[in-house]
Amino acid sequence: MHSVLYVPRPRSALPAGLSAAAYVRDDGVVEAHVDRDQIDSRLVRRLSVTSTTIASSLKPRPLGVLGEPWGRVHFVIDEYLDGEIEPTITPAGIVVPLPPLLMRVDLQLDIEDLGSGITRFYYQPKVRIGPDRPLPWL
Repeated sequence: MHSVLYVPRPRSALPAGLSAAAYVRDDGVVEAHVDRDQIDSRLVRRLSVTSTTIASSLKPRPLGVLGEPWGRVHFVIDEYLDGEIEPTITPAGIVVPLPPLLMRVDLQLDIEDLGSGITRFYYQPKVRIGPDRPLPWL
């Protein structure tokens, strides 16, 4: 489970009341279906690459062995972000900077909840991975 693919979908194709849902394909790729009306198309590929980077940076638990979620996923708006999205992974959670105005808050919150739940598929990291940036929970 190292590849993540964001797939824009009409709201009617998502579970009732949600703007995002995650599915694991038979080949192990995680598809994050997101409400296409709540995300700018320029962000979809960048989130796929970033999420794949996060998953590849963590040690997966054996298939069928789930732990407790070990951290929160937080999106942080970065006014100056114009290139690659570089996440910071810590034992307390994952911070993902986002450019402003490319995703609505409802979708942002649903993806944060999905990502936080998916941490149960991975071992909690012992050290910080990625840029040294202020963390919202400190």
